[in-house]
Amino acid sequence: MALPAVSLAAAAASASSTCDCQPFPPDQSSYQSTRLWSIVDPSLSDQDVIKEFNDGFAPVVTYMPGFQRYMASSTGNSSTVFFLNQFHTQEEGHVAQEAAKEFVAKNGVLNGRIMPNIFTEAEGFFAAPRHTCINSSSKGNYLNARFFNFVDPGPVNVTKLYSIAESYYKEVLQDASGFVTYYIASYNDNNTAGQIAWDIFETEEMAIQNKEMPNNFSLPDWAPPAKRIGDAAGIIAFDYTCAAGNRPAGLIPSSDTSSAAAAAAIPFTRVVSGASAVTAAIFMMLWKTI
Repeated sequence: MALPAVSLAAAAASASSTCDCQPFPPDQSSYQSTRLWSIVDPSLSDQDVIKEFNDGFAPVVTYMPGFQRYMASSTGNSSTVFFLNQFHTQEEGHVAQEAAKEFVAKNGVLNGRIMPNIFTEAEGFFAAPRHTCINSSSKGNYLNARFFNFVDPGPVNVTKLYSIAESYYKEVLQDASGFVTYYIASYNDNNTAGQIAWDIFETEEMAIQNKEMPNNFSLPDWAPPAKRIGDAAGIIAFDYTCAAGNRPAGLIPSSDTSSAAAAAAIPFTRVVSGASAVTAAIFMMLWKTI
């Protein structure tokens, strides 16, 4: 399937910031989908997996409607690798999650060699620093993500969770050396409720220096009991954001506009040629919005 040159040129020309600052909840809507993959083939490295997604999936997901962020990082464990997306609506985030699964199913390098470990779809309810405009990529910084399931799978009281998150940020992270971003999302699905919290520091050394700080934070008695079910901590390999406008280089036009479409066609043609019905539907949605 070849995409019209005019559409490709439009996609290439749009490879710039699509939001002034990175959307932060609760002031702005942000739905997050995360994927912690297990690498079951020892001949495949975490960097191999990241490269496949960066080359083949990033040119798709970063141009989907409602796109806010696409990030990948190592985890401190060579047999796992972590990715997250953020979108404006829950539906848009879900479509991206399904597209990532379809991408693996159709990818000759990844199919059967990586398996889902912890996948979540959650609504962001807290992010900091709220009054600072974040408009740059965090590639090369250090990510620390934690996954929790609440003992009680009942409705999530986001107001209470927000209060805890705000206190934690002010007491632990706000003045920490090298702190960049803190984000939390919660979910309640299939009789399971929980939250995903992550923070970014400029370097691994700075993150390690602050590693013990959470131990000095006391949860209030009314905090919902939670069990930590996983984590991912490592260097951010890529970080595409709507504010940075740094979508994949293959879609950024050269100074010669006549060659912009040809440059953009390379990754899209490769991905679409093996696309499933779900991914094909995504492309239909995409081109209608350009």
